[in-house]
Amino acid sequence: MLTLYHAPMSRSVRVRWLLEELGLPHYIETYSLPELKRAEYVAIHPMGKIPTLFDAGIVLYESGAIVQYLLERYGQGRLEPVGVRERARFLQWIHFSEATLMTPLSEIVMHKKVRKEKDRIPALIPDAERRAHSALALVDRALARSEWLVGEFSAADIMMGYPVALASIHGLVTEIYPNLQDYLRQCKARPAFRRSIAT
Repeated sequence: MLTLYHAPMSRSVRVRWLLEELGLPHYIETYSLPELKRAEYVAIHPMGKIPTLFDAGIVLYESGAIVQYLLERYGQGRLEPVGVRERARFLQWIHFSEATLMTPLSEIVMHKKVRKEKDRIPALIPDAERRAHSALALVDRALARSEWLVGEFSAADIMMGYPVALASIHGLVTEIYPNLQDYLRQCKARPAFRRSIAT
């Protein structure tokens, strides 16, 4: 049985969402963020981060790596394109979602919410918001051509849908991004997404 170590509204939402979309039997171990620093979880993930996936003796940490692993092992061609051009765009958006969009969003979340107030650096937030807006604008332009990032709904949308939802929670997805607003509504309408954010 696949086991996912999960925290609500963390990057593990991506993995849970994919598991739901693929209909894969799985078990969820839910942790709060403070619980991730406990010795029992650090023994599972030495950095005390989420997600972690267990699959028959295989342990994976990174959400993007887990998504690609699940597609390769269990996807049977679902939720990923096969054409060269489509595949190139698919891989671009999977990695853009984490490397480019999530980086400034993580800084915003850390310095607005997660860290203790004495450890926050508010001066970092404006630059992080500027970089987040730059990334969001690029995604918004891409969605002007199609309702999903690569034609049909794919795992690229699972990877991107999470940071777009997070950006929305922090007030960054406004009317200046009409395509992103539509995109987020479509993501939220998917039953698998709704199950992935259930506690």
